[in-house]
Amino acid sequence: MRQTPKESSFCCRFCGGNEATEIITYKHIWLSCNNCRNIVRNLRDRFPLEFIPRWVQWLFGRFDSKNSLNPREIRSKLYYVLGHWEKGNIYDYYLDEDQSIRGGYNLSSKGTKWEGESEYVQDELNGWGVLLKDKKVIEISGGPGYFAKELSPVSRKWVVTEYSQVSAERMRNILGLEAIKFDFNSDDLSKIVDDTFDIVLLRHCINFCSDIRKFLGSIKRVIHKDTVIYCSFTQPTFASCLRWSVDDYTFPILYHPETIQKLFAEEGFIAFGKKEQGTRHWIYGGYWMTGGVHWGHVMTSPVTIPYYFLNRFKNIDVSTREKNLAMIFRKNPDARW
Repeated sequence: MRQTPKESSFCCRFCGGNEATEIITYKHIWLSCNNCRNIVRNLRDRFPLEFIPRWVQWLFGRFDSKNSLNPREIRSKLYYVLGHWEKGNIYDYYLDEDQSIRGGYNLSSKGTKWEGESEYVQDELNGWGVLLKDKKVIEISGGPGYFAKELSPVSRKWVVTEYSQVSAERMRNILGLEAIKFDFNSDDLSKIVDDTFDIVLLRHCINFCSDIRKFLGSIKRVIHKDTVIYCSFTQPTFASCLRWSVDDYTFPILYHPETIQKLFAEEGFIAFGKKEQGTRHWIYGGYWMTGGVHWGHVMTSPVTIPYYFLNRFKNIDVSTREKNLAMIFRKNPDARW
């Protein structure tokens, strides 16, 4: 198979490999390293059908940009799926009191996509002998805060961070949490928090981290020798590329478990447990904790299905199910910090 220009100029940042397979989806071009199998996402400059929402807006007028993130009207659904939306509006839904799909101003996760997650993760931690009781916990990128709201009462201290100032303020003002703004791609955690923690929670956020070793370097300054780090993430499969292919801003990197373990090891951490968190079909699979059918992905399938057949026979993991994994780390006693 002839390589595309992007494939031929590829150099993997994780293993140094120079061969990759290009996965083309509606809004993104993903490069899957043929050696280490990590997948890196690039947003396309133009989308094939982006002219349609522009025409619709020209004919029927503009709509509130927040609707593109929580689309309920036909116009906003077209805009969200087919067109571009502004990065600055990603967290605007936290300002809207009537956002039933995202939980609105509920004070618990009941009825939202986060329902059941706190119990699920707590069971995972208990299975590894990690108890939250009387511990100091820092949760990275923990918005919208339901997880912390439900579990923080058993801890001694719970700090939750979020990339968005809007989200951090919402968690402080509405959920009563100790929440701070933190971007692990640009901020140094040790300059933002003045404490040491017993447990660090990285729940499905590491896929947004561009430099895990740098991030772990900042974590090491706010933990002690007995701290444990919980890390869950989405693995690199064709299904994940397809499932999130109509979202403008989604996982920049799909890390292979071996790469996660290697990067943590290079910073002096060893894994002492891991658990598959189940799978879900890229079209209809619901949230991995509660199951069911995700009708939003079903509705967008006419846009995504053609790309399944376009990429079906490439050199990639063509599983139709997205895979999630949780790993738990502690300090390597032989490591010197």
